[in-house]
Amino acid sequence: NTFESSLQLEPDICVFFFGNNWPLLETPETSPHFHNDQARQKIGKVFSESGFDSLADWVVETRLMRTAGAFAKIHQRGEENEIKIILVIPEVNLADWQSRQPVPVLPEDGIHQWYQHYNLAKTYLEEKDWENLLQAGFDLRELDQVTCPTTYRLIGLAHLGLDDRTKARAAFQAEIDSVMLPYMAFLNAPQITSYDIGLMRRAAREYNFGLVDLPKIFARISNEKIPDREFFLDYCHLTIKGIQIAVAAIAGEICQITDACDKQPGRFDVEPDITPEDQALAEFGAAIHTAHRLVSSTDRKDILSYWCKKAIQTSPGIVSAMVQLVQARMAHLPEVLTEAQQDNLNSNYQLLHAHGWKYDNLDIDLIQAIQVVLKEHHPGIDGIIDNLFIEHHAVEDHEIDLVSSIKYHWNPLEQSYDDLLIDSQQNTRGYFRALWPDSNFVFASRADDDLQLTLTARIKNIQGNEKIKIFINGSLVESCRITCQFERIQMIISKSCLVKGDNKLTIAWPVPRDSTRTFPEITERLLLGHDTSFIPVFGDIYSLVISKPQQ
Repeated sequence: NTFESSLQLEPDICVFFFGNNWPLLETPETSPHFHNDQARQKIGKVFSESGFDSLADWVVETRLMRTAGAFAKIHQRGEENEIKIILVIPEVNLADWQSRQPVPVLPEDGIHQWYQHYNLAKTYLEEKDWENLLQAGFDLRELDQVTCPTTYRLIGLAHLGLDDRTKARAAFQAEIDSVMLPYMAFLNAPQITSYDIGLMRRAAREYNFGLVDLPKIFARISNEKIPDREFFLDYCHLTIKGIQIAVAAIAGEICQITDACDKQPGRFDVEPDITPEDQALAEFGAAIHTAHRLVSSTDRKDILSYWCKKAIQTSPGIVSAMVQLVQARMAHLPEVLTEAQQDNLNSNYQLLHAHGWKYDNLDIDLIQAIQVVLKEHHPGIDGIIDNLFIEHHAVEDHEIDLVSSIKYHWNPLEQSYDDLLIDSQQNTRGYFRALWPDSNFVFASRADDDLQLTLTARIKNIQGNEKIKIFINGSLVESCRITCQFERIQMIISKSCLVKGDNKLTIAWPVPRDSTRTFPEITERLLLGHDTSFIPVFGDIYSLVISKPQQ
């Protein structure tokens, strides 16, 4: 449609730079969370034929057929209007950006085995035991039938540790390719797949389009380095250096097509006219956006701290914007009504809607990354942030339900993406669904008294005397049995487990040992057009209240 509209300008050349959004946005009907009965019935029919394999084939084929049809129309309209077409194939951040997803439902005790191997893999990763990590990754891949991108990230990290960049890059690309809408649990980042790259290259050959192949160009310029934050602010948006490379290649392709430009070497190596304030704002914005979109198998704080530190190095005044963002997050009212945002709008570092002002979560990972960087560059300010947290959110002052909103979720993306993206015509669920064996929350405390925790929850797929474990800052505080009915459990949290400031609460759920019965249940619901999910739910939390102990 955009191309059709552009014909009013009577262009000589049209440049198409697209592809990253296709896997997530072009075929919503291939997700069981798409609110359409017929779509779900189609998914159920395909899945009932031969399981995950046929479903993955159908998803990719549906998207490629639709994209191929669009290319045919573009070619036809270009021929009719004597317009030359240039395709730009995107490159993406393979090194830094991850697509951690839980494994879909597996037969028999497959889920239990998968998480056993996954826990081993995490240990090997921490110990940098690359050989064993690689074997654990292969074991995971055999169990999950290549349905889980998390597996490929671990395999890629192992290859990277063993200094095999070629295999690491292939694994990271396979990680992107394996994110399929039917069994995607967490909201993923837009990144082009190898299937779509192959289709674009084929379209360029068959229709004689001009082609700017950024994956090949970046590989050549960087000596086959895995693309990372040098070229990308996040998963696909380019840094200044990345933009320079891409635009120079596009300009060169235009010259080759028209034969009307002076092709002197270095002609397109132009430095953009960007103030240090604007560049620092983009770098801090990269940290914010990463905090809001990245779900990773490794610690996110490294890349968050990287962008915060880089922003301060570019323009030290950005510190004021960092503190203003934290102040707005701490307030108990919409960010746009805070004094911090009003001050920010009158500064040289205006954080806008695209920088994530409108966000209901505390952003604890981002705040901790800011504290780490400020402790190095501006000692003292990090302590002010701790005091702000306690002043506005200390559980000693008023009881807090950690699941009543996403504010106190450690990473709100660790919810089902259909819960996060629910539309206005749907009723939101009245409870938190745990799609990963660990559910993490944050609360503030003065750490000078014991606290009381009241949990109302249930376990899914109960198969015995199952127990959940509750940790505060990594220390076990309670292990208790729970059933498939919502029940209320109270416990005391000793002040010895607490720290002054932010505290991490983790609920560890038991992993089911047999989920075979789930397959026919999923198929039946889909064939009836009902809402369902391929991802196992470990437990549901109705409320998680922390308060001072009752006298």
